[in-house]
Amino acid sequence: MQKDMSSPIKKALLEYVKSHNDKDGKIMEFINNIDEAAKVAQSLPVDTQNDLMQIIMSGLVASGIVPIPFRR
Repeated sequence: MQKDMSSPIKKALLEYVKSHNDKDGKIMEFINNIDEAAKVAQSLPVDTQNDLMQIIMSGLVASGIVPIPFRR
């Protein structure tokens, strides 16, 4: 993938771990899975990477995780 989208997600999860130590093992396991998924995604053809990014971003926007900035 052209942009490293996993970095902000990992940072947010690490901040969560700092305040919820009881869940740190599962969250760290999830972070490792993000790393593996990113490696696999980078091995895909560029057009497939772009399609995958569009699908992921659409899902993040639809769920309210990533806001859409509007300019006036």
